[in-house]
Amino acid sequence: MNEPGPGLGSSTTDRRRAALFCAAVLLLALLARLQPWSRVFPADRPGAVFVGDTDTYYHALRAERMAADFPKVPWTDAGMNYPDGADILWPPLFDAAVAGISRLRSGGPPERASVEQVAALLSPFLGLATVGLAVAVGFALFRGGAGLWTGLYLALLPIHVELTTVGCPDQHAAESLLQTLVMLAFVGAWRSPRSAWWWQVALGSAIALSFWNWQGSALYLLLLAGFVAVWHVWDGDGANKACGALAAGGGMGAALLAVSIAAWGRHGALFATSLSGVNGIQPILVALAAAFAAGLLLARRVPGRTPAAARRLAEVVLAAAVPLAVVLLASSGLRAGVRQGLVALTAGNPWYANIREFQPMLFGGAGIRHELAAWVPRFALLFAMPLAAVGLVRRWRRCPSDRPAVAFLAVWGGLLLVATLARQRFALYLSVPAALWCAVALPELAVGAVERQGRSIRAFVAALLLAPAGFYFWHGGLWPDPVHAEVARALEWLRGQPVSDDERPAVFSEWDWGHLVQYFGGRPAIATPFGTDGGKGALEDAAAFFLSTSPEAAERILDRRRAGYVLLVDPVTHAAAFEEYVPAGREPPIRIEWHPVDGPRMLVRPEVDDLVAVRVYFDSGLSARGLPTLSHYRLVYEGAPEAGRQVRLFQVVPGAEVVVSGIDPGSAVRLRTQLSTNRGRVAQWYSDARADASGAALLRVPFSTGANGVVTASPYRVTCAGSQSEVTVPPGAVEAGTRVDVACGATR
Repeated sequence: MNEPGPGLGSSTTDRRRAALFCAAVLLLALLARLQPWSRVFPADRPGAVFVGDTDTYYHALRAERMAADFPKVPWTDAGMNYPDGADILWPPLFDAAVAGISRLRSGGPPERASVEQVAALLSPFLGLATVGLAVAVGFALFRGGAGLWTGLYLALLPIHVELTTVGCPDQHAAESLLQTLVMLAFVGAWRSPRSAWWWQVALGSAIALSFWNWQGSALYLLLLAGFVAVWHVWDGDGANKACGALAAGGGMGAALLAVSIAAWGRHGALFATSLSGVNGIQPILVALAAAFAAGLLLARRVPGRTPAAARRLAEVVLAAAVPLAVVLLASSGLRAGVRQGLVALTAGNPWYANIREFQPMLFGGAGIRHELAAWVPRFALLFAMPLAAVGLVRRWRRCPSDRPAVAFLAVWGGLLLVATLARQRFALYLSVPAALWCAVALPELAVGAVERQGRSIRAFVAALLLAPAGFYFWHGGLWPDPVHAEVARALEWLRGQPVSDDERPAVFSEWDWGHLVQYFGGRPAIATPFGTDGGKGALEDAAAFFLSTSPEAAERILDRRRAGYVLLVDPVTHAAAFEEYVPAGREPPIRIEWHPVDGPRMLVRPEVDDLVAVRVYFDSGLSARGLPTLSHYRLVYEGAPEAGRQVRLFQVVPGAEVVVSGIDPGSAVRLRTQLSTNRGRVAQWYSDARADASGAALLRVPFSTGANGVVTASPYRVTCAGSQSEVTVPPGAVEAGTRVDVACGATR
């Protein structure tokens, strides 16, 4: 059968047609990734507004810091897990690229707006390069137009588009590019004997670069090792070239990594084995993959009488077990690093239960109806892969010469398909092999058709697979999150407030906003989206604060963390996210019940109203149900409601001590003030007390008369002994915790 569709034929016409098709694919890829342009570059902002999660802003923050002191790399951040600080989880390659380009563009240390613009534009061009490399992989593995159709599928695949779109500066875009480069270099080293040396160098370089971009790049080694293991068991002698490619390329990659870490890594990193940044664990992992492949080559030279298939399987087991056992036994640090990686891979601590990308693609808790609605338009190729597997089997049977390539594609796509179904995080990695599967295998279902029919069938299949993507693009793809914008406005306002030498500088926030606290507020944060990798104790303290019903316990956490402000957006839902952190023997105030069809439902118990964070957010800490008033939190900023959520920023203050005297012992006293927020909301705040034996009552108040940030408070009305009077509380008394005296019935 002739391959339907454009391909690299022998004629000039075929080549011209293939070139035009490739150019059209790349143009489509670029246009799809530039779709949110007007929202990312609004006319009223000099820089860029990012889409996606808040990790994008930390990439820009780190790039800005690197650009200011280029090429110095910050490996730790004192503004995370304040005041202890924390290691930065990400390796620096992506951020260094943004920083370097920004400096070249500006001719020196760039302004923030310039860094934002470069960061926003880098991802779509990385995505475009990935499409080009995917085309090259298709051509390297198969004849005809498979590579071009691969490019078309990947160009318009929403799950790949949204992570490589303009305004989404994240290392994910580089992950996809480097994975494809690793696979292309491996295929070249394995299937191009005349230029194998150059491809081996390319493979080693790609592996080294991938680890400088993301420590999870060990996945690529697992995929390559999986293929050489499968092919070795299937065809021992035929797998020699593939084993040799991985052994040589992996050896060069391990050496390049070790040298580069020694030259540019953190001091002593080559002898460390954590999962933060780049360190000695990565060269060891690459060396293990190379040793595994080399072990398979050596095993072929050992004589024996064991049946061929059984012997080759034993060789795979020994080649993997021996070097791994040696390294694990020799290095306790590596064992700890492996355990840390397994915790992330298996979502093995309570924090990962709240992260979408660590959930299964289906039956992950969001509800099958929501999951299908999310994944069908974003990744229709996933649901075509079982049918494509049938096509791969037919290709295997029909074209014996293509069997090595089919096996490689089957292992690459098959392992990632299983991983993606278990963890959404792997969907991006699956994008390229899924596109290859559909481009190569689905036309096999039309074998026997004449050439013109074959082209029509292939075009029809492509349209069918890409049709769901139309819904994604019709709705505009990724949008900037309006809640992010409201949080940013609150923090930009805070950034403009003076900071005294003795002020507690940190902002205690829901962990979702930790990166924005640093980026827009210029203040240290405690918990961040790095979660349990963002510093020892940070997430535990966040959980303790949001689950606390004790004002004293909550304030001790704020004191220890030197937090002068508390940023709240949705404390009820946030408390629900910490369900697994509730101490043993205590019933969670909010429990998540998972429904297989409709998804999560929050079961809220009455005790939720007693949580300190909930009381502060909804009532500014007013007394209720016999609970004492929370007098150390004053509302200083309020954001506009967005998506059912509203940003509220509270300052942590000692509070003024208002002493009302001249009352009968045991008599009730109330102080009341009217609050007017910057959003026009009017609320009453009050505090109650009873006079002691001396006829005086002590009431602590967090609001000063007049301006409290952009919230104003009226003079306090004092109600006591049947009389009313007013008292003005100066700002200094609230901020220093000093005393204000007032006699019952007298106005001060």
